[in-house]
Amino acid sequence: ALGSTDPIDRYWATMVCCSFAKQASGLVSEVTKCLEDESDLVRLRATEFLGLVGERDPVPSLLALANSSQDAVFVTEVLNSLVYFVDCHEPPYQLDASLLKPEARGADIDRRVPYLKGESTGNRPKKKASRGR
Repeated sequence: ALGSTDPIDRYWATMVCCSFAKQASGLVSEVTKCLEDESDLVRLRATEFLGLVGERDPVPSLLALANSSQDAVFVTEVLNSLVYFVDCHEPPYQLDASLLKPEARGADIDRRVPYLKGESTGNRPKKKASRGR
């Protein structure tokens, strides 16, 4: 499905890879090709998968996707991914929030951007304490 001519097939294939993460790491080379896909959604999910398995830092690609789309719902999805990789992924990826400049407005963009820039008063998830593993 990763090589399908149908972008919906490629989208769902990359979603499944994200769901299985490390268990799907044998598909890294095929998913890497999806970074050049014509579909923004396929590129987003491919970026997420490669970040989940530690193959590449997803932040630069996520910033590029967030800053280049006019689709508010899509940009919100991208920002949700950024929040995950910065706040919840172990180890966390680093974000230079000054590079986050989406043109799209609406959806939850107006809440996510200040949050990622540290301007929000909302509660950020607490980092789990290391147990020395």
